[in-house]
Amino acid sequence: IHSLNNDIYSIHQYDKAISISFAVQKDVQMRGGGETEIIYNGIHVDNIKIKPSHHLTDKITIVQVGRLEHEKKGQDVLLHALHLLHTEKNLPLFSVDFIGEGKSLSMLQALSQELKLNDYVRFIGNVSREWIYEHLQTYDIFVQPSRAEGFGLTVAEAMAAQVPVIVTDNDGPSEIICNGKYGFVFQKDNPSHLEIGRASCR
Repeated sequence: IHSLNNDIYSIHQYDKAISISFAVQKDVQMRGGGETEIIYNGIHVDNIKIKPSHHLTDKITIVQVGRLEHEKKGQDVLLHALHLLHTEKNLPLFSVDFIGEGKSLSMLQALSQELKLNDYVRFIGNVSREWIYEHLQTYDIFVQPSRAEGFGLTVAEAMAAQVPVIVTDNDGPSEIICNGKYGFVFQKDNPSHLEIGRASCR
């Protein structure tokens, strides 16, 4: 079972069910699905390039990797947080790359234009896993603004690249970073709490 609120109608027909995280396991139990075993998603750590310790840039480069489905993945929250950085903090020295495709592409592009962020935002589209493993290390910050997430494979990949990660306080991503021990947490659906600098370890 790979996500929260997954259909568990037929789960009792199987001898064993597997959850990809404690968060998913708890979700299944709470909805009457019984006990499941946890096997976390794996990544090819050796294939991921590590961010150089001396990496310095003229501006903060941010990356978000995932399906462009803002109702679940929360890319609109990140755009609103960047707008706050630009307007309230007068901080123009940043850029963000959205990697992935999905039904929210047009909506997010329109929102980017409405918030006057077109000079700072790029929609890269789908790329290969090899491209991601090669290029994650070129970014300064990885942000996962999901409204709901059972695990967060891309969070684990960014951590393997030694890129600082900021995630919402959903159980799945928070579990990966040990509730703030290995990354930063912000309140989901709260752009002002994200604002890059305000997210904090819990």
